[in-house]
Amino acid sequence: MNKLKTTLLGASCALGLATAQAHAADFSVLGSGPDGIGLGMSGEIVPGDALRFQALLATLPPNKPKMLFMQSPGGNVLESISLGLAIHNAKVATVVGDYCASGCALAWLGGVTRAASPHAQIGFHTPYVLNGAVQSVSSVGAAEVGYYTAVLGLSPDAAAYVTTADPSSAQWLTPADAQQLKLNVVYLPDQAPAAQPVAAPAAPTYTPPPAFQYSLRAPYAAPAPAPQPMSPAQQVASTTEAYAEGHADRVAWENWFNAQSGSARSGAEYWSGVRSTVHPAPCTAVNRDPAFVAGCQAAQQRLAAVDVRRKTEANYWWGWNSV
Repeated sequence: MNKLKTTLLGASCALGLATAQAHAADFSVLGSGPDGIGLGMSGEIVPGDALRFQALLATLPPNKPKMLFMQSPGGNVLESISLGLAIHNAKVATVVGDYCASGCALAWLGGVTRAASPHAQIGFHTPYVLNGAVQSVSSVGAAEVGYYTAVLGLSPDAAAYVTTADPSSAQWLTPADAQQLKLNVVYLPDQAPAAQPVAAPAAPTYTPPPAFQYSLRAPYAAPAPAPQPMSPAQQVASTTEAYAEGHADRVAWENWFNAQSGSARSGAEYWSGVRSTVHPAPCTAVNRDPAFVAGCQAAQQRLAAVDVRRKTEANYWWGWNSV
C-alpha cells in the first residue's frame, strides 16, 4: 500500500491537471515508470468516451498497473457508468487530485483502487433529465446507478449515498463517509503541484449534456472534511508572505462568490469549475444569459492572476488551499 501511495502521489504531482476537450473527455498517457503507467482524463463525459478509453488501454502493455487521474464535471450518466465498468474490468486505479463530480464521481468508483488528495472534491447526486428548463429525477438513471454499484460490490448504503442528493446540489464525499461506506479510499499526502504549461487555444464551443448535470460547486458553508494536520512542507510554507497572500486571496474569492446569486452565481460557478482545464469553453458559448455571462467573466477576471500564481508558486498554492 505504501508503494502504491508513493506511486500515485508522484504521478499526481507530475500531472497537475489533465488536458480537456470541449465536446468529450480527453484521455492521455501522462508517463510510464517501473511501478505503472499514469493516465489522465478531463472534460465532459459524452457517449463514446468509454470506447475511446478502452482503445487507449489497448495500446498499452496489458500487465502493467495503470492509474487514471480524473478531473471532470461529469456528463452523461449512462456513459459515465460504461466508463466506470471499463475502468473496473481493466483493473485500473482511479485518482482525484482536485475536482470530480457527477458522472465523473461515478466513474471514479470503478477503480480497482480509489485514491484522492485531502482537498479533493468528489461529488454525487441523483441522475435527472431536462424537459426544457425543468429538471426531473430519472428513475431509470437511478436504477442503472444501483445496478452499477452492485456490480462493483458496493453496499446498498453506498448506492443510496450516491443518489440521495438533489440534482441541483451534490453529496460531497468526506473521509469519514468513505470509511463508513467501506469505499476503501486511499487518501494521499498533500503536495504542491509543479509549474503548469501554458494553456492551449480555446476549443470549439461547448454544449452541456442534456442529462445528469450538476451543481459545479458545493455551497461554501457546507460541512467540510475535518482539517488535516499540516505536513512539514506546509508548516514551512505557512510562514511565507506568498502563503499569506494565497490565503487572503482565497478568503476574498469565497466572500465574493457567496455574495453572488441567480444566473450570475451560476456563471461564476461554471468558470470556477472548468478554469483549470486546457480548453474551457468561453462563457458566451455555455449560456448567453447576460447575468450568467457577467458572473462568468467576472470570475474569470478575478481568478486569472490567482491561477497563474497557484500553478507556479508552491507557497501561494498552499495558502490558497488552506481555506
